[in-house]
Amino acid sequence: MDDRIRAELSMEKPTLFHTKILEHAKGLIDLSRTEMESYYDRWDMADLVYRGERYRDEDDKKACQSGAPDKIVLPLTYAQIQTFIAFAMNLLQQRELFYELEGTGEEDHRAAKLAEALLDENLTFNQWTQILYQFFLDLGRFSIAIVQHGWIHKTETIWKEQPVAPSFVDNARAMLGTVFSTAPVAPKMEQVKTVQTAYKGNELISISPYKFFPDPRFPLTRYQEGEFCGSEDEVSRSSLKQGQADDLYAGVDFIQEIKGPDHERIHRRTRQNTDPGQRTNTTNVKATIIRTTIQIELIPSEFMLGDGTPMGTGTEPEKWVVVYANDNRVIRCEPMGYDHNHYTYSVAQFSPDQHGFINESITEMISHLQAVIDWFINSHITNVRKHISNRLVVDPQGIYYEDVRDHKPVIRLKPNVSQMGVDRFVKQLNVSDVTRGHIGDVEVLMKFVSMTTAISDNLMGQYHSGRRSAREASNTSAASGTRLRTIVKLIFDTCFRNLGKDMISNLRDGLDEDTFVTITGTDYPDWDAYNAFKVPNSNAQKIPVNRTTIAGRYDFKLFEGTLPSEKFAQAETLEQTLLALMKNPDGLTILTNMLGYDPAKLFTEVLTLRGIKHPDRFKIDQFRQQQLMQAQQQQQLAQQNATNTNGGTSPGTGGGQGSPVPQQQSSFSSLTSGLPR
Repeated sequence: MDDRIRAELSMEKPTLFHTKILEHAKGLIDLSRTEMESYYDRWDMADLVYRGERYRDEDDKKACQSGAPDKIVLPLTYAQIQTFIAFAMNLLQQRELFYELEGTGEEDHRAAKLAEALLDENLTFNQWTQILYQFFLDLGRFSIAIVQHGWIHKTETIWKEQPVAPSFVDNARAMLGTVFSTAPVAPKMEQVKTVQTAYKGNELISISPYKFFPDPRFPLTRYQEGEFCGSEDEVSRSSLKQGQADDLYAGVDFIQEIKGPDHERIHRRTRQNTDPGQRTNTTNVKATIIRTTIQIELIPSEFMLGDGTPMGTGTEPEKWVVVYANDNRVIRCEPMGYDHNHYTYSVAQFSPDQHGFINESITEMISHLQAVIDWFINSHITNVRKHISNRLVVDPQGIYYEDVRDHKPVIRLKPNVSQMGVDRFVKQLNVSDVTRGHIGDVEVLMKFVSMTTAISDNLMGQYHSGRRSAREASNTSAASGTRLRTIVKLIFDTCFRNLGKDMISNLRDGLDEDTFVTITGTDYPDWDAYNAFKVPNSNAQKIPVNRTTIAGRYDFKLFEGTLPSEKFAQAETLEQTLLALMKNPDGLTILTNMLGYDPAKLFTEVLTLRGIKHPDRFKIDQFRQQQLMQAQQQQQLAQQNATNTNGGTSPGTGGGQGSPVPQQQSSFSSLTSGLPR
């Protein structure tokens, strides 16, 4: 953050610049909030249905008093969404790496593999599987899912042993030891605290749809074209003070509390789908602050600081990040600083239809069917509940009515009425169950649900009763899987592909050499002494590792995430080529001299594509190579001796009858002759 802006935001009394930038940022966020709040009630209901929860009514309370169950929500939506999550995650994680990169040219191949390792390390650090689960869960419930990325540098303090600086006496002793050829004295060591990098790379955060504010003037499919994009969350005051100590924020001590009507207004937008009567007013806690972050396109020269100079020299729109707290204090204002120049939010919809701002989710598509199914189930439960309860027609002249009223196990007859018959005074009322067929209706409606979402029983791991051929079952699963695979493909193309590109851009711009080597140095032999990167096919030329050379030289694209890996197919092609050439006596000559390919590199590539880690560990060292050369020379010498013994005939050419032919040493024994027994 610019020192002039920091000084302006650090003043206790808001300046004119502070007021102007706050009003501009709040106005845009409020514009988005008006649109986003219209979806909150729908999302609340969708979340209740997914969780199988419902508000208890008077009938439920009365039923509970009598020991009967409440009305229920059939967990059909839960099953549908969980199956969608499992299908999508298995489809995208069917390969070893989530992001597979393909170089656009020969010189980009090794760089693509290095970038794969970097992306995989970043995803592992951020617990990508958990983020991916939350992503598809939000997608199924609310039809919108958001992941935010950013660059972070985390450090840690460790104890490190290092030599103590020698004193004058130590230097004198060392000089005397050199003169008199005495043994050198070991240097003194001490334990010191050292700050080192714990992680430097991309940070990924799941953003709740309730706390996301895109530009509503564009459909969500084109949110990157909007003027702004923002989010907000609840943070502690101490975390903001730590950010101020790290020069990230300014003026944190002057953030005012949320009071009066603003409390309920701000708290409403931070709720998380709970009963309105049971929401906890967490914002009453003084230490809790609502932090709003907006990434906005603005012209820096239009915002003047207190000294009369503009906050920036740009006369065209630039992407800046503005952070304000509790709607009353700006604590950060600076350029975004990302080379990709995109908003750091990656957004996907279950149905990316540009004619709707936020389209229907799985929950909303089947909500009406779910409501009818619940009504059928609950009406059947209510009817059975009434049927089970003994509804009696009684004549109080012949029985003691208090026995019936108090639900006693024995109903006493009054004297002198037993001769008239019990049925005359007590008779159970016959009630017919008119909801007996509701369960069958529910099964039919569940088929309509599967037809709507394409999430069938086969995908859930269930099969219908009855005979079905293997081909019919396979075709049914493939047909339903095709619809879901199309949705996941759209999600990858509209969200995950762009996320991967932005993460690569951040790695190119922010990663230093030490971190780069730590992650990839032991996995890839292209790093020579961990200090320079060798250009493929040009071992003489070395490029120092820095953001300029990495960003400007290498170019690669993301492989389609919903397709199975092509590595096995590529490995099989190379294997067949090598086998065909090995069968030809002149195959090695053709491969090396005529085609110009290195068979060792081809074989290493086959092992890499097959998933063999560190194939270079199988290479022959110098000592073993000498042993094999000696074994080969001994074999040739033995063959020559055998030829001379047989009168000049070569082995296998058929010497005279009865002439002994020496048994040749097998190729395996010759190769292993130098090994210790």
